[in-house]
Amino acid sequence: MKLKKATAVLSAVVLLGMQALPASALSVSDMPETGILSEEPPMPETFTIQTETMTFEGYADYNSDSVTLIKCDASLTYIEIPAEVTDPETGITYPVDYISSDAFTDCPALREITVNENQTRYQSIDGILCSADGSELIYYPPAKSVESIIIPEGIKKIGMNAFRHHPAKEITLSSGCETVLNYAFGESLEKLNLGESTRAISFSACSNCKNLKEITVPEKNYYFSAEDNVLFNKNKTILYVYPSRKAETSYTVPETVTEIGGGAFICCDAPEEIILPEGLARIGGDNFRQCKNLKTLTIPEGITSLSNIGNDCENLETLYLPSTLTYVYHIFSRCGLKDVYFNNTQDYWYNMSNVRSTAVLTYVTMHFSDDNDYIRLSENGIDYRVYLDQAVVMGCSPELTEIQIPEQVQNVPVTEIHSEAFRNDENLKSVEIPETVISIGYSAFYQSALERVNLPEHLTELGASAFYHTNISEITIPDGITDLNGGMFCGCENLKLVNLPANLKTIGANAFSHCAIEEILIPETVTRIRWNAFQNCSALKEITLPESTAQIEDGVFQNCTNLKKITILNSACQIYDSPGTICNAYSEIELPPEGCIAEIEIHAEFSGIIRGYENSSAQKYAENQGYLFEAIADSENFQSGDVSGDGKITILDVIAVNKAVLGKDTLSETQLKAIDFNQNGKPDSEEALTVLKYIVGLIADFTA
Repeated sequence: MKLKKATAVLSAVVLLGMQALPASALSVSDMPETGILSEEPPMPETFTIQTETMTFEGYADYNSDSVTLIKCDASLTYIEIPAEVTDPETGITYPVDYISSDAFTDCPALREITVNENQTRYQSIDGILCSADGSELIYYPPAKSVESIIIPEGIKKIGMNAFRHHPAKEITLSSGCETVLNYAFGESLEKLNLGESTRAISFSACSNCKNLKEITVPEKNYYFSAEDNVLFNKNKTILYVYPSRKAETSYTVPETVTEIGGGAFICCDAPEEIILPEGLARIGGDNFRQCKNLKTLTIPEGITSLSNIGNDCENLETLYLPSTLTYVYHIFSRCGLKDVYFNNTQDYWYNMSNVRSTAVLTYVTMHFSDDNDYIRLSENGIDYRVYLDQAVVMGCSPELTEIQIPEQVQNVPVTEIHSEAFRNDENLKSVEIPETVISIGYSAFYQSALERVNLPEHLTELGASAFYHTNISEITIPDGITDLNGGMFCGCENLKLVNLPANLKTIGANAFSHCAIEEILIPETVTRIRWNAFQNCSALKEITLPESTAQIEDGVFQNCTNLKKITILNSACQIYDSPGTICNAYSEIELPPEGCIAEIEIHAEFSGIIRGYENSSAQKYAENQGYLFEAIADSENFQSGDVSGDGKITILDVIAVNKAVLGKDTLSETQLKAIDFNQNGKPDSEEALTVLKYIVGLIADFTA
């Protein structure tokens, strides 16, 4: 066995602080051809200290000299914040410098918080936890029950979660209280009175106030105003809070408003209609969530971005979206939507940033300005999007194990299976696709339970990763497919038999990686095989790449443990010069970095033979890697019956002849010589039959 060791210094470097894209955002087709992606920096390692009633946390990786109180016992009615705490395992004593905003979340019985006299960061004012200087109210114990609370003078800031668990129905901020942080108030609050000096309120300060009815603001406050119990900034250009229990069934936002703050309309039960002004320029996230009686909503022209808007509005049926939208994400999920009107074209909608991630697409009737509308439809458990002239399959009921897609629904042909239509379907095992389908979108059957599927003869588009990690065992790809996109059959561990299309030009990255393919006939039209295309195909023993193959990228036959012979018939084929391009075993070792450059040492082994012509690129590659090379002369290129040129006569040669007879493939001059037994200068069915007879042993040779 020949061991080839190579060391490569990668030009792509990992810089401190750089974060990788999440896997879900990066498809195989988007991956770079060379280089590496950085991993997210690891989270710092923490240690915990557990006392009888409290849990503390520190960060070991940063030589922590203090700890944070993160949790208290749920049964506590009284607690004293210590100045320090000792780790019983190490004996090290740490000062308690911080208290998590969630430390008292599970303490409904807590009625008093005191502070150790040696604690320098916090103090207790009448049983309430405050900062050491008394300017911030950090936490008001929930069992210190007072229905109406007046914030003491001297408090300038209300901390995160300060009253989140308190049953107070009315809270009045002192005249000097300036700032209110996130989630400051709780579910029981019905009335909030701001102070004269209140100048900053987090958009989410009242997002948990499901019973809020009234908001008042003193006239002397220079920063805020209230109109009809709705909170605005002073000049009413920003709407901050619409009380959840405000009783009106219709509300019109004032024309002066140009921005609606995040979470301003949340859990608003009463409104059936909210009318937004024409001059509105921004709607913050988490708006119109759980507005359970909202029936119709019009987003005005000028709005360009919607993110996390309108979710869980169970009675929302009609939505109007502006032509100015450029970005949408996670909008109006789990709603009762029936009709969505978009004031722009269908093409614009589908080219919009991130539009495919929003649930509003699949199960509603969409109306576009170019009248290219579609309706939602479900028949026999199959979901469709139906246009005037075609229908698109969007998915099926999760309990179905097999489906037969019809040629028509609503008197229009079914022409497409939508991207991700059956993604992660754990039950679907068999799909019959009609001949009317010409397009299957990316990730259509991604990681589904699919075992059997047919591809229609007229199919012309097959999206990347369409059958990624499915359970199919055989597939015939129709001749209309000229490029096999990345990740197409990646991880199909049961896939043994593949018939490639006659006009195929490119085999995409990771197209067949981790498959069970034992042999495969590469058509004479293939010019490029992308990186890792057959990586980890452990059952593959031999393969021949035709004269047309001009490029073999990195890792194409990497870690093919049983590959014994590869024949490369193009003398000038560009082969990526790395031992990992063709090998039986492969590993990488990361060496200690010098500066910001990561150095990778590659170990690869190949015990098989690379066949090619003398002085060819195949010979050069083999010699560079220290692999065995076997030269083939022009006259030896094909033996009688061996159309594939792999040195043996198998059913693949019969298939190649039949394809040529049917006009689905063209034989080269040397291939034709290998089977032109009757010397008529063209392939015919009799010659295919002769090869088959030889394979099954009915004849001993090809002599007349």
